[in-house]
Amino acid sequence: MKVDIRSDKGASAGLLSIQDCDLLMPLFIQSADFIAIRSRLGGFSESVKTFTLSSIGISNDTSTTNSIEHTLLHRTLCALNMFTVQGVGKGELMLAGSVRKGLSEHRLLITLLTSTK
Repeated sequence: MKVDIRSDKGASAGLLSIQDCDLLMPLFIQSADFIAIRSRLGGFSESVKTFTLSSIGISNDTSTTNSIEHTLLHRTLCALNMFTVQGVGKGELMLAGSVRKGLSEHRLLITLLTSTK
């Protein structure tokens, strides 16, 4: 998007670039729908990555899985505007969002598995 910036010191043109993650909207779906959509993907457009707690800045001294899940959920929701489909307490956090591009909607599903092993 081109913008024209004017002030008492003159005018200049600029280019405003908005990233897809800035346009992310919560996608309000039920847990069963989330699981069905995730299973239909069947690895297509799927990315799996394993992190240690220390690599993402979470103390290994965290005493319970629930507080690890709380921290992960809080940090993710602070960074991304998503709907929490399944929250803390089940070992699997599920978040859903969507981005509209023209007439099409692109869904983003995030599953965070927690394990203290």
